[in-house]
Amino acid sequence: SRVFSRIAGMIPAGEDTAARTRKAVLLRSHQYETVSRSLPRNGERAGYVERLLESTGATEVMDVEEVVAARPEELQTFHSRSFVTALRNAPKLKEEERLRFGLSDDCSVCESLLEIVLLETGGSIQAANLLAQGEYQVAIWWGGGRHHAKGSVASGYCYANDAVIAIL
Repeated sequence: SRVFSRIAGMIPAGEDTAARTRKAVLLRSHQYETVSRSLPRNGERAGYVERLLESTGATEVMDVEEVVAARPEELQTFHSRSFVTALRNAPKLKEEERLRFGLSDDCSVCESLLEIVLLETGGSIQAANLLAQGEYQVAIWWGGGRHHAKGSVASGYCYANDAVIAIL
């Protein structure tokens, strides 16, 4: 756990556990771990990350909070209403519409797509809020950072641009 803390740059050597937990928070979601398995780009990735965090002791040296999913309206701070609607209805869309919104190839569709996107985005918003409020110096959400999506098009394995939404 001390190795993880030093690598992350959260604490100087010799500081106690109580000081560490005030400086860093790990956001996690068991729901995200479960639903993200349905995406080919994720598979067991979220589960591997969870087990890695446990085995390195990361969860012992920082606060841990459960991710709160974003609301569909929050996606619209960057994404068009038609794109958010397409995400909501993605499994039912015709191929032509899927292509229009980039929902093919690296951004394939699954039944739980909107739920995955809302969790990814919610964690990023939550991390940004915790940092902006000064509650923590470091906020980690491994499900976020999906920055390739455009206003009305999924792209580069990214269905929503949670990085931009969290900043806004």
